[in-house]
Amino acid sequence: MNLLTTSFKFLNLIGGFAVVGALLSMAFLLINKDGYLTTSGEKVRRLLKASSVIWLLGAFGTIIFTLAQILGTSLADALDPTVIRSFLTQISLGKYLAFQALMATVVLLFSFVAKKIESLIVLLALTIAGLVAPVFESHAASSGSHSLVIGSLVIHVVALSLWVGGVIALALLSPEDRAVAVPRFSQVALWAAIAVVISGAVNAWARLNFVDAWNSSYAFIVLGKIAATVVLIWIGYLHRKTLSHKDSINWVGFARLITVEAFIMVVTVIMGT
Repeated sequence: MNLLTTSFKFLNLIGGFAVVGALLSMAFLLINKDGYLTTSGEKVRRLLKASSVIWLLGAFGTIIFTLAQILGTSLADALDPTVIRSFLTQISLGKYLAFQALMATVVLLFSFVAKKIESLIVLLALTIAGLVAPVFESHAASSGSHSLVIGSLVIHVVALSLWVGGVIALALLSPEDRAVAVPRFSQVALWAAIAVVISGAVNAWARLNFVDAWNSSYAFIVLGKIAATVVLIWIGYLHRKTLSHKDSINWVGFARLITVEAFIMVVTVIMGT
């Protein structure tokens, strides 16, 4: 049960991050015409649709398996309509997860028809809101320094979704579209990385503020994330160094570097689920 719960949480996060990346690239990173998508933006719609489906499956799976884990019952018992309704309408965590699933449903439905940049920006905001919602009832909410922990987690999730999602989108763009998107994303990635590092450090400090905590499994996860972040920042430095020589960029090698970056990010997300 724990493995299935973790798996659906992972699908939930990665699907949501990929949705953010698709919407970010469609709305801001690629060229538009008079506020409407061009051919380049339309190509990303396939990524938006696929990632929306993954996010929706992950969101609903997270609800069911989280409920089963909380109740300590079988999956069949957790699928009882009355139990599900009570969880989603009476329990705070259930309400937040229901809101997330609702946002995933809305994004999936509008992923087929959204063409104006304004509508894509609204969907991006709804996606980020859906990803952030469960943070307010996370395991950190019951720890010390409640406001500090929750605030840092909100910033962490928002920045991480922009960073990871953007890298996933870049890895899947065509070389022509990537040439346009990468310089624009570079600035977003820089500030997102800074926000991820600072918010992550604050959150870790709030939860590892006593000696024995550094012998916990969470401490080892934090150390692993620190190592991964150092590698990602180094790759980001290589990106910016490459962009300083725009006339001689090897886009095939650049794409491989982005793919490696996306892979490391996915592994880091798995570590945190």
